[in-house]
Formats: sequence, C-alpha cells, structure tokens
Amino acid sequence: MAPGPITAATLAAGARNRHAGAWICVGHVLVELPLVVFIAAGLGVFLESKGVRAGIGLVGGILLLLMGVQLLASLRRSTGDSAASVERHRFLDRRLTERGRRGEQVISLVCAVLLLGFGGKFVCDAAAQLVR
Repeated sequence: MAPGPITAATLAAGARNRHAGAWICVGHVLVELPLVVFIAAGLGVFLESKGVRAGIGLVGGILLLLMGVQLLASLRRSTGDSAASVERHRFLDRRLTERGRRGEQVISLVCAVLLLGFGGKFVCDAAAQLVR
C-alpha cells in the first residue's frame, strides 16, 4: 500500500494533536465499515448495474473536471508567495519551495491536466454506457 491523502492528513494533524491518528482511524472505519457490510450483503449486484455504474462514473468524472478547473483557476490567481503554501502544508519540504514557485506551478499544472483528462474520460465512458 502506498501512502496517500489520509497519511498526509494524519501527519499534518499529528503535529497538533497526539491523538489525531486514532481519530482519523475511527473516522475512516465509520465510513468504510458500512460499505464493506453493504457490499457483503448483496449491494455489489446493485452497484454492477449499468445505470448505477454510469451514474457513478458521470458524477465522479464531473467532480474530477471541477477539481481540474479549480486547480487551473488557482494557478492563474496565485500570488507567487510560496511560504503560504508551506505553512498550509507543513509536510512539504521547505527546500522545494525555496527554489521558487515555478516547480510548484509545473506540478500543479500536470495534476490539473491529469484531473481534466481522467474526468473527461470518465464522463465519456459513462455517457457511452447510457447510450448503449
């Protein structure tokens, strides 16, 4: 398993509260456990239906598109102050941002393009499933 957003949130919150990891774990279990129970109880068959899969793909794709557009918009209105970014994201290495904002902008642009690409693909796939 690779570290992801929950790991980053745990590290960031752990600096402020020593019980943050336990609370994040409890919150994660509260969300995941019902999903596992519903799938085991037969919800998996419902989730495999064409309409539900298309709906999930459509909603997920639209959300990815919105996130990509928001990321591009934030790049346009950025102030160029990379110190604020480090303060918001304490797990970032200060050496990365001391080299300038350019690397951060390139990474954000790549992420935005990927979000737009995957979002567009999910929306197209969902629309194709609905048409069939």
